[in-house]
Amino acid sequence: MARAKDPVTGLTAQQEAFAKAIALDGLSQSDAYRKAYNLSPDITPSTVAEDASHIAHNPNVLPRIQELKAQVHAAMVGAQAWTL
Repeated sequence: MARAKDPVTGLTAQQEAFAKAIALDGLSQSDAYRKAYNLSPDITPSTVAEDASHIAHNPNVLPRIQELKAQVHAAMVGAQAWTL
């Protein structure tokens, strides 16, 4: 069964959680993958890193990560303007 995709972003809930974990939480790709996906406890670190890299470079996920990072940057710049 195909996973439901968000009509706006085109991402599954897990892909969105992965993107947010990287862009908003500042996690590494591997840690974001562990957080967003229900992984088997015996999965090897190299498999985690490889799978996380594939997801991070997915043509739908990568732009979402970049979009979220840009939103964080804009919010930080706006917050700095208020403190000046």
